[in-house]
Amino acid sequence: MKEAFRKFLVLGTITLVLTTLLTNCTKIDPIGPIGPDGAKGATGGTGATGLAGSTGSTGATGITGVTGSTGATGTTGATGVTGTTGNANVKVNIDTVSNWTTGSTNYSTYLFVHALTKSIQDSGLVNVFVSLDSGRTYQNLPYFTSVQPSGYQLSFNTNFNSVNIFWTANNGTLGVSPSTYYNNSALIFKILCVAPSNMPLYKNVNLKNYNEVKRVFHLDGF
Repeated sequence: MKEAFRKFLVLGTITLVLTTLLTNCTKIDPIGPIGPDGAKGATGGTGATGLAGSTGSTGATGITGVTGSTGATGTTGATGVTGTTGNANVKVNIDTVSNWTTGSTNYSTYLFVHALTKSIQDSGLVNVFVSLDSGRTYQNLPYFTSVQPSGYQLSFNTNFNSVNIFWTANNGTLGVSPSTYYNNSALIFKILCVAPSNMPLYKNVNLKNYNEVKRVFHLDGF
């Protein structure tokens, strides 16, 4: 019993000594002020380029700008070459015919000719040329396809502002139309009207020759 009490006293003494030591040795100081910031560190290396973003939507169209001022007038171009002198008293009418009126003894077509005045009809000249090959050559009317009694003839008569063309079989029958005879090809007619005042000037001209008429009257487009 005494031994146990002795051990208890020893343990109590040790405990008291340790408690005293811990109390006297442990001291908690208050937190001091925050120190200044340290120096800035070196810049790090550039990172890898990121992926491209998707294309944005197209923006609205801007307003139209104001119209600029008119530029200076350019210099005048060179004067053109003087054209060939024409003839105001000579008129040409051109008609292409593929449809014909069927009569009892012939075929005919009516052509309106504004240049054919009463004065030209009475005292001037009206001459008609026909092309049977799409304008490559022209023949003067009346024109015969062959000698009588076979074949056909093309003839004409005049009225105020008009010319009538006739296609007549030489054997007295109706025959076939010009379109059938020429394999559905159209015939081209050129009608020349010359005023009476010009007639004395051309008394030595062969007015039935297409090329001579074209040359004498300066009809480049004829």
